[in-house]
Amino acid sequence: MRKFLILTHSAASNALGRALSMALVAHVLGDVAVLAYDDGGLWAGASQFPQVVTTSSRRQMYHNVDSWLRLPGEPIIWISKGIDPTNSIAENLSRRVDKPCIILDFDDDDAGLSDYFRSQSVRNRVTLNKLRRMHPERIRTSQNQILRHANALTYSTHSLRKHLGNAATKPSVRIPHVRLNNPPAAKLRGESHTTIGMLGTIRRHKGGERVEELLRAHPEYRLVTFENSGLQPATDLSGRWREIPARTPIDEAYALVDVTVLLMDSTSPAADVQFPAKLVDAMRSETPIVATETAAISEIALDGATLIRNSTDVHVVSEAIHASIENRTGNRAREIFEQNLTPEVAACHLDSLLNTIAARPSRGRQ
Repeated sequence: MRKFLILTHSAASNALGRALSMALVAHVLGDVAVLAYDDGGLWAGASQFPQVVTTSSRRQMYHNVDSWLRLPGEPIIWISKGIDPTNSIAENLSRRVDKPCIILDFDDDDAGLSDYFRSQSVRNRVTLNKLRRMHPERIRTSQNQILRHANALTYSTHSLRKHLGNAATKPSVRIPHVRLNNPPAAKLRGESHTTIGMLGTIRRHKGGERVEELLRAHPEYRLVTFENSGLQPATDLSGRWREIPARTPIDEAYALVDVTVLLMDSTSPAADVQFPAKLVDAMRSETPIVATETAAISEIALDGATLIRNSTDVHVVSEAIHASIENRTGNRAREIFEQNLTPEVAACHLDSLLNTIAARPSRGRQ
């Protein structure tokens, strides 16, 4: 019997979402525990997942790993993102455990996104200085430390694997973000307006400012976001901008939405290969999607979304919104979700990877 320990560097941020998605996949193949570094509470989105999350300090993490190792089963350590302090856990395991199975997962170019953030202003460079573990150099150092000990790699998209270019000597597979295959909820549509959804964490490179421009140029639109999404409603838009509690069940949230809008900054190479998890939520909910034609979104959405190259022109975005609703693209998005983005489908690829690792000569202790 296999047992999986999924490690992540943050319990408080939306990075936990990737670890919980990985847990859905791993649960198909064995027992699962999720261990997250306690950096200030639990991400509100964790309530959308069935997996229990154990949070602990850096010192407690070693104790929790030891306790997990004593449980029955073939141990598999699956590390999300590889950001400090998960590198020290991997280093410790490689020294103490005979024939450790360590898999490093990449769902974003986190170092590249950090570079992009720092490039935006002097204030950002001061905020994200070398003393912070999310500084790009510290991210790369931590990931490289884990890479030395990893048996294999997983990636959220093929485009990310190509972009990072670090899979040449290790087996790897694509494990996209997944969701349980729940049926879509009935839509609660507005009679005189179209409701746009941006139901996830919103950052500069995820189109927050562009959606504000869209609302100002087109008064027929309303916007729904989660509370504390990273973007606060502007005063002049407050009457058309609804914030809902972050713990609102995701199916109920998407029942309020006529179309999901994902406007990425494709000028950033790291953003071009970022796979927004809310894309999968929208596809599962059978919601029409309008998105920037980035490498990652194109790979996952296929023909299940209305993709636009010029997402800086809000009138082009508006035309795409009307087309996506009229053409009922949400139906095709749901089909693609069922074919590619469920835990069962992804687990087949993970199982194949584990069999490849088992067939390779063991390196033993490092």
